[in-house]
Amino acid sequence: FSGKVINNYKLLFREINCEDSVNADLVKDNKIDGYPTIKMILADGKTVEYDAKPQKDTLELFINSVLK
Repeated sequence: FSGKVINNYKLLFREINCEDSVNADLVKDNKIDGYPTIKMILADGKTVEYDAKPQKDTLELFINSVLK
């Protein structure tokens, strides 16, 4: 999905190594306490958490429902 445009929103995916001390503040600020954690951060700064198994079909439904 990275780089794909859905409903005029361009998606950018970023993988973060949460065990790397360089990312400690990012992990803390985003309240990441389990793996995998998938969150969508919208242009207005709002964060929407994905709460399902990370499978293509459920992830696609999530993206489309948030970006309608």
